Amino acid sequence: FRRYRIPFAMVKGVPLTQAPLAKAALSIFVAVDSGYAREDVLWIISSSYFMKFEKLDADEARRLYIGAGLISGPPSEWKSRMKAAIDRLEQKERPPAMEIASVTVELLEKLERLKTSGAPMEFMDRYTSLLRWLGLGIPAWTNEPADSHHLFRDSHSLSLLMDIIDEATEDTKSIGQAGGRVGYGRMRDILVKSLDSSSLPEPGSADMNRAQILNVFDAVGVGAKVVFICGLHEGEFPQGGRAGAILTDMEKERFNKLHFQALIARIPELRKGRKVFDSPSDKWMEESLLFFQAIRAAEERLYLSYSIQELDGSPLMRSLFVDDMLDTLFPAMEMGERENKITKGPSLAIARPPDQLDDPEEARMKLLRDLFAEQGEPGELEERVAAVAGDAGEWNRFLRLVSLSSMERGRDSYFAAMDKEQKAILGGVYSGALIAAAPLVRQIVVVRREGRYSPTALEAYGQCPYRYFAGRILGLDPEKTPDLQLEASETGSMVHQILENFYHHLIERKKLPITNTASERTILHKEAEKVFANWRKDGMLPEEAVWAPEMERIMAMLNRWLEAEAWDQGKSGFTPAAVELAFEFSWRKKTAHEPFMLMVECGGVRYFTGSIDRLDVNQKDAAIRIVDYKLGANAGKYKEMLKPANMGKRSFQPPIYALLGRKWALENGLMKDIKNVAASYRLLSVVEPGDAYVTAGFGGGKNRTEFMDGKFLGAGDGAESTEGTFENLATGMMGRLENGNFQVDPLDCDYCNFPGLCRYIAAPRGEGGED
Repeated sequence: FRRYRIPFAMVKGVPLTQAPLAKAALSIFVAVDSGYAREDVLWIISSSYFMKFEKLDADEARRLYIGAGLISGPPSEWKSRMKAAIDRLEQKERPPAMEIASVTVELLEKLERLKTSGAPMEFMDRYTSLLRWLGLGIPAWTNEPADSHHLFRDSHSLSLLMDIIDEATEDTKSIGQAGGRVGYGRMRDILVKSLDSSSLPEPGSADMNRAQILNVFDAVGVGAKVVFICGLHEGEFPQGGRAGAILTDMEKERFNKLHFQALIARIPELRKGRKVFDSPSDKWMEESLLFFQAIRAAEERLYLSYSIQELDGSPLMRSLFVDDMLDTLFPAMEMGERENKITKGPSLAIARPPDQLDDPEEARMKLLRDLFAEQGEPGELEERVAAVAGDAGEWNRFLRLVSLSSMERGRDSYFAAMDKEQKAILGGVYSGALIAAAPLVRQIVVVRREGRYSPTALEAYGQCPYRYFAGRILGLDPEKTPDLQLEASETGSMVHQILENFYHHLIERKKLPITNTASERTILHKEAEKVFANWRKDGMLPEEAVWAPEMERIMAMLNRWLEAEAWDQGKSGFTPAAVELAFEFSWRKKTAHEPFMLMVECGGVRYFTGSIDRLDVNQKDAAIRIVDYKLGANAGKYKEMLKPANMGKRSFQPPIYALLGRKWALENGLMKDIKNVAASYRLLSVVEPGDAYVTAGFGGGKNRTEFMDGKFLGAGDGAESTEGTFENLATGMMGRLENGNFQVDPLDCDYCNFPGLCRYIAAPRGEGGED
């Protein structure tokens, strides 16, 4: 309606509580009622309607709150946590953080005073005083037409809000004279109800020749010459299992109660009574009645409409009410003939002649299509350009549209191409080919990182070069946000720490292999309790009510883990020899071991770095086993990662850790010669001991792949330049990365944080349902 300049209004206009300025004034109550939740406090800090904070950086405030591990809590907790977070900052970062903390604490103290208000006058005085302190006002708007509308809206909102607050203040005087304590909650509800009963006028509302947008409930009893009933889809109207309709749940409960009382009074023997609104058939009848009432609102013409598919192409099922209408209107017709009575109206504005496009946006899109497709006479195109770009501002906006369209057409061609050679030709800077920026890329990934590559970095690039670019080069990975419960990655880190401490304790005391004794279980539980206590001290654990069941689940997992470890060590002959083996330059980490060095084609040096969760030894068979803990239980996924066909392409952790582990074991004299190497994923959530390890190499069973065959992996000097070796594949990938090759070419899109940066989505391929 706005697009075609048709003025519209809801039944009672826009409620004042929906106006942005009024929402800002009410955000005070939201923050108090949520127990000072971080996002609600941030909403106040970042609001443009509060002049108090106009010089504060809301993003800096968010970073401080997140760094402090704040989710919610009393002002005292906010104060202590922010102080601890500021103490961890560098000296130059502290002044702005201290300013944010100071004003935040002051805000929370004022909110707390409002919450503890007793008398009505005390509540209103503190509320109005808080609004003055916040500097509630209208932000500066430009002279753009849309901003003029915003200024009109905000001016009316502020005027209405202050009038209602003044009236409420006068009313509270009489309430106060009557005596008694009303309290914060009751006064808040009275004020919000007063605001909700007021509505804002729309610009030009004096012109009553307008459309009304109603929900189906408000259409009952309303009459109009022309009625459109839109969105007739299954699950929308009728809503099916969802509640709602003529009466609210509270009204239904009250009706059932009164109905029960009346029924018992009339027929005492019917002690159970009967609920009127309880069965699916009742709900269907309710919605049918609503549909009937909506149809009755049409005086001259009635239009029913529905879409045949979602924006992503998935089909939509139309409402059964449409079929009921067809049955009623054309009872003698066959089903196929009835369908012909429905007008199919595809909304393809771009297919209509330019002079029929009243919408400026549609006219611009049509013009862009015709310009790039070279459709239309030059003189006509010039006239159309002049129509949509009449002044300098519109001309600049149109030029930007042309530039973006050119870019997107190039991306479309790249994405549509299936042949790799053709994709290479069509690829460009907008699809991730940053060849011209290779020196800058090398400055970031080689010079700054000193030629160091971790398995996770290479796996990220192997999964999707563009995802690596967005996350690791541009640094666009989302900021971690504290949650009410532990995320899977946090649980994994916690369990890793417990297992590391447990084995470190036993290795130092030479109490291996383990046999699942009571003393071992006691040690494991004590190490877990220490880790839990440290996480609690650092503010990393959720509230006790959330943490208690999570802790029970972790302890049960640890007990199963201990049982499976004893079973495995008795059967496989492997015994843990080291935990958390870090391979890094000593000036970066003093306790680390030397990384694995590689020579690349340009003559430079690169290094494999990383941290091995655990290294096991089997002296009898002269074997070592690299163990990597995984919290999940998806054995199929990790078997794929252990296949030779995937190593050096999407899987780097097992072979890199095998090289690093073998090098460390020989240099530290664990055994004179290593004849066998195994790489295992230890699945912590698996219940059966026999399924806990997914292994390749020595002891891998059907999945056995001998890593150190001297050909694919561990070929010795010159392996980097020998075609077909893992080292050659890895250095080749490093070369592509350092040359700025970040084309959108994903192996899969699992766990991607950047779906908005490329056009690829997971879609079914073939009847098997594979993506």
